[in-house]
Amino acid sequence: MTTRRPCVRFGPFSFDPERLELVRDRKPVPLDPEPARLLELLVDHPGVLVTHEQIHEHVFGDHLPLSLGGIGICARALRRTLGDSEESPRYVQEVSGEGFRFADRVTPIAPPTRPDPGEDRQREGPPRIRPRSATSGSPPVPSRPPEPEPVAANLAMVTVGAILSLLLLAAIWWLGA
Repeated sequence: MTTRRPCVRFGPFSFDPERLELVRDRKPVPLDPEPARLLELLVDHPGVLVTHEQIHEHVFGDHLPLSLGGIGICARALRRTLGDSEESPRYVQEVSGEGFRFADRVTPIAPPTRPDPGEDRQREGPPRIRPRSATSGSPPVPSRPPEPEPVAANLAMVTVGAILSLLLLAAIWWLGA
């Protein structure tokens, strides 16, 4: 039997990293999967700079190219959920051009007493991240099992490719005519 990762408390919130559930004043707070995974990564390493690359791999996986815009949207959604401010953040602090860190104190608390419906699927512990030093090379990236590529994304890419090919052929025909 593997050890369950502890729930954590910060400010008026508690967060269960096993279920990716956020609670405030004993009421569940809706949180989309990507911001929940970002919160999971940040609270697992409070005060530590987590790079854009590490965030991208943990939140989006390897099947998508690195997108700082996507990471920014995810961070803004998490801040909005936490009632945090970009100008003077209490929880999610951006380090310009590098990544994010969780700025508040995180305290482990007892896990909820309700039964765990997903106890069969045990998650690995938090990804390992070492603080980045000025002399080290690129920081280690937390490992995450590869996720299958979504069929809808593949279909969309093929459709866009076909449309662009048709437009290119039409332009060549028009210029040649």
